Amino acid sequence: MKNLEKIKCFLEKEEKCFCDDCISLLTLVTPRQQVNAICRKHFDIFYSYKTNLCFYCKKKKITRSVQKLKQNSFD
Repeated sequence: MKNLEKIKCFLEKEEKCFCDDCISLLTLVTPRQQVNAICRKHFDIFYSYKTNLCFYCKKKKITRSVQKLKQNSFD
């Protein structure tokens, strides 16, 4: 499975917002910068929140979700 598919499947399954560090940790996509590059390149699939609480580490950081969650979350 490609890294793009790993990230997309993970975020669709979880239906939460996660920071790049936690996405990398939980999907085993390394280095963490790879998560950032994939999500930025595929802005039609992923949405970035500027300052949001990461569901996993509970830190206020840039977080990501799949586009369908955009309607239900606050930026």
